[in-house]
Amino acid sequence: MVRAIKMGAMLAHGIELAVIVSSFILKLLFESIVMAIVLNKLPKYVAVPVVAVAALLFAADLLLFRQYGSIFDEAAINLILDTNIWEIREFVFMHILPIVTGLLLTVAMAVASQKFAKEHLRLSVPTAVVVCGFFAYAALFPYHFFGGACAPLLRTIVSLPQSVLEIAEYRETYDNLSAQNIVIDENNSTIPYIVLIVGESTSRNHMGIYGWHNPNTPFAEKHVADGSMLMFDDVVSPQSETSLVFQKLLSFSNNESADKWYKYGNLIDVMKKAGYRTLWVSNQETSGIYGNVARAYANRCDKKFFTAIKNSSTGALVDEYVIEHDEKILPLLDRALADVAEKNFIVLHIM
Repeated sequence: MVRAIKMGAMLAHGIELAVIVSSFILKLLFESIVMAIVLNKLPKYVAVPVVAVAALLFAADLLLFRQYGSIFDEAAINLILDTNIWEIREFVFMHILPIVTGLLLTVAMAVASQKFAKEHLRLSVPTAVVVCGFFAYAALFPYHFFGGACAPLLRTIVSLPQSVLEIAEYRETYDNLSAQNIVIDENNSTIPYIVLIVGESTSRNHMGIYGWHNPNTPFAEKHVADGSMLMFDDVVSPQSETSLVFQKLLSFSNNESADKWYKYGNLIDVMKKAGYRTLWVSNQETSGIYGNVARAYANRCDKKFFTAIKNSSTGALVDEYVIEHDEKILPLLDRALADVAEKNFIVLHIM
């Protein structure tokens, strides 16, 4: 019975992944055909630069996917807007120069493809079939089609205004957190390591220690039984959405607070004030509508480590191809622990 359930789950996941991959490819093909038709109508002095930019963005996609398991989206643009000249210079020398030849080759191939599109592309029967297939597929699986553009050029055009809004929101949050005056009346802390684990997708309804029929928490139950761990069973979440919970989880704001959450003190700055070295290790997104709150907390820490550069809007898409299981944080945790102090506060932000 268990084996049948596992096989059914694997089959369901395989079908879901096949739908996502096929819809991504079909959508990318459709977008490329539309852009080729548009470029065919433009004068050469406009079309060639557009194709060159598209090729460079495609190369940026390949670089980010290879190095960080990410793509060029709002998260990458936010990093660029929030980066100084010295960091840009170091990144160029370490990652860009070794692949200049590959970029030039990509541009040359893009120009050749654009020339081919001008001379030979027509709405033939196969193309018409693809277009019809796109609309049919979009009707069946709208989530995968309308979640954002796939082609690098279109994705960048869509991402730029969103990135500007996100970074403005983030800076307002971070500046307000920085303005808070943390005062500690008494500090007798001597614990060398304090670790806070935040598991976003964890539900007590699926934990054996809270009465679920599947005994999947034997170690936690053992620690509770011998008194080495406390179990809380009367905690109420302040919100139903994770990003909103995070605002109050690490700050002294609550549902009765009169002001915005970032107008209050937060746990990260309290631990720093108490003499702790603060470290943030995350398997979540680095920015976006759902990631900016955690990003602000992470940047308050002395050191931060992320498994990938991804945005809230495209993180789910990337995760389908680069599955970042939570064990991915372990090498980052090793790096974090290589440079510790007498007292350390570590936040593990997992899926």
